[in-house]
Amino acid sequence: MLAVAICPVRNACQFIAIEQAALTDSLTGVPNKRAMDEALSRACCLGDRHGEQHSLILCDLDYFKQVNDQYGHVVGDHILKLAAEELEKAVRNSDSVYRFGGEEFAILLAHTDEANARDVGDRIREFINTIVVNCGDTNITVTASCGVAMRMADESADQWLARADEALYRAKAHGRNCTRVFAAISK
Repeated sequence: MLAVAICPVRNACQFIAIEQAALTDSLTGVPNKRAMDEALSRACCLGDRHGEQHSLILCDLDYFKQVNDQYGHVVGDHILKLAAEELEKAVRNSDSVYRFGGEEFAILLAHTDEANARDVGDRIREFINTIVVNCGDTNITVTASCGVAMRMADESADQWLARADEALYRAKAHGRNCTRVFAAISK
């Protein structure tokens, strides 16, 4: 009887492992963009159905290309791993951190309004600012810019993401190492 059950159980475990790998960034160990897209869609449904507030933060490491160009991708990858760790320390257990692409991360905050999301963005930047990587005769530090958008009623995930991206663009245009909010407008 046990021999008959082993094969289906093993297959189920392998399926779960493959599914998990498809939703996880292999470098940082945090969920990837595909997982983020699914979470944003769920948050939109919950917001429309139950009126739950969700905010989204896009966080980009400032001048990261220069780090890769000057110190190499091995150092850059190490900094990305450290950044993911700091992001997870900076948010609540109920919040989710995703690697959005390159040196960009997304943070989904449940039950969080604009003002509190901005505070989280500032806290994230403080945690990122603590990263120091020793490269022999020099220490590398990194800063981050954050763009915040609270989801508006009946807004699609793509619209919400575009507003957060616009807020991130504004943070970068205003000198970087800052947090900008794309204010929600009541309908």
